[in-house]
Amino acid sequence: MIIKKEFTIDLAHRLQYHKWKCVNVHWHTYRIILYIEWPIKENWPETGMVLDFGNTKAIIKKIEEDFDHAYIYKKWEQVWEFLRSLRLKTFELNFEPTAENMAEYICNQFDILSWVEVFETPTASALYLRK
Repeated sequence: MIIKKEFTIDLAHRLQYHKWKCVNVHWHTYRIILYIEWPIKENWPETGMVLDFGNTKAIIKKIEEDFDHAYIYKKWEQVWEFLRSLRLKTFELNFEPTAENMAEYICNQFDILSWVEVFETPTASALYLRK
């Protein structure tokens, strides 16, 4: 059985090695879908419920605390110094903040997740499946 939980966050970034317009600071409303593969009726066989959706609240809260309304950046990128000097919310990563990398990062932060899909726009997403 696959359990799915979806939510949105707003964040800014830039791709410092991009050859076109994404080299500039810009923002997205990311739609993130968490997928959890779980044995059927393991926890509540009397109800037929596989997993309480409430189990995803702590994951979503952590993602929101780190990323929502923040500027995310790859370590050593210069723009963050200016933003931090203004006391704006920033979050440092060890990788370029692409949808592909964000999906992998989020999935690997939480053992319960089987895969994560990150929509950077309403029609473009990256799906990371845990190996």
